[in-house]
Amino acid sequence: MMDLQAYEKGRQDITRILKSFDGLSNNTRSFYLQRLVAEFHERVRDKLP
Repeated sequence: MMDLQAYEKGRQDITRILKSFDGLSNNTRSFYLQRLVAEFHERVRDKLP
């Protein structure tokens, strides 16, 4: 059950992060979100065995 809770919390965090970019132009929003996705992928890759 713990993994499902972590997943749901992650989904809520994504919603919060996306909302923090409201009000920016589409290009600016897309640029920063793509950078965050790349950073996320890097960190996930670093954590894998």
